Amino acid sequence: MTKHDSSLNEFLDRIIVQVEQLIVELNKKDQEIERMNLEIIKRDKTIKELSVELKDMEQLKRQLRKYENLENSIKEVIKMTKVNSKKMRENAKAESEAILEEARNNADRIINESLLRAEKTEMEANMLKRNINMFKNRVKNIIDVQLDIIDDIDNNKF
Repeated sequence: MTKHDSSLNEFLDRIIVQVEQLIVELNKKDQEIERMNLEIIKRDKTIKELSVELKDMEQLKRQLRKYENLENSIKEVIKMTKVNSKKMRENAKAESEAILEEARNNADRIINESLLRAEKTEMEANMLKRNINMFKNRVKNIIDVQLDIIDDIDNNKF
């Protein structure tokens, strides 16, 4: 083995190690994308569950108003209690609406951030794939040139 062959082998060994490192990094990015997708699916499921609970709450609120109207018709003597309870319901409703609005905003923000992270990770993965392909082509070209040199050496000796 010549010094030239040894240098070439060392160079190729370094390239192989770098390619393997890039592949490991790409696999990690793929796993991260999959984890984020699962997290998004989980959050989507949670949002859907909250939506169902919200519908149940709205149905319960409608039923509650119906029973309160019946009670108020029957018990007109307790008008002051009705006024106070109505104010409490309005405050609770306003507070619950504020909480729901905040939850919706937080959910939208979390989803948007997750989507942005997923897009960024996907772009990085695609860039790594392109870089690996470019690197592979360069290595192939270098090897082809080296093989041509070896062929020329063989042809000139005979």
